[in-house]
Amino acid sequence: MMKRQLERVAIKDLQRGPIRGPLTAEQEHRIRAFTDTLQEVFPCKYEEAFDSFRRDAHPDREIETWEFIASAYKQHKGACKTFEGRKALYTSLLTTGQPPS
Repeated sequence: MMKRQLERVAIKDLQRGPIRGPLTAEQEHRIRAFTDTLQEVFPCKYEEAFDSFRRDAHPDREIETWEFIASAYKQHKGACKTFEGRKALYTSLLTTGQPPS
């Protein structure tokens, strides 16, 4: 098996991948649902989200990941009394898949 070399790329040099295909109506509905749930801590327009998922090689897998994050956020956000706390919860879920300890 060939070993890949890691390469550093400046953020300014990153380019969006190609559109890989259309989304189904069900996928768009699911994206809208988790986008609505996370709107306060991750403001994103539907069309921006759709565009991003159209570029994904495995959109259903990514949608499931975001649904998990949104579900956990919804379950735990009541314990966060401030916006900063809710943002920390979102960041923790995004990076570790777990609410902060």
